[in-house]
Amino acid sequence: MKCMYGQRKRALPSDVRAAAIQVAHEIMAQQCEQVVRRSWNEMLVAIHQAGLSPRTIHRVTEKLDAVVLPYVDDLRNPDGGLKNAGNAQHVRDGDIWVHEYLAGHGIPCYEIVEVET
Repeated sequence: MKCMYGQRKRALPSDVRAAAIQVAHEIMAQQCEQVVRRSWNEMLVAIHQAGLSPRTIHRVTEKLDAVVLPYVDDLRNPDGGLKNAGNAQHVRDGDIWVHEYLAGHGIPCYEIVEVET
């Protein structure tokens, strides 16, 4: 008996395909969040090794969580819905704001390059 997987005449039903896409987006968002958390943990180690006290680092993380991230998240996803979440132009707007803020205060930052798709 031959295996006929993938050779069906009909594609996946649209509801199954939509559910699979939704799950894939959720998994990708979780993985991105973990990458961000790892990056911030590495940055916290670096600023501690640069001489900032744990108290100052705690103040930095409070500002990050209460002020900076909500503002940048609003730039990156202005309507708050899932329809336009991850829109490349909105994400780029957030990146530009962060870069301009750091450059304006004389703080060197890593360049975020656009990825061609």
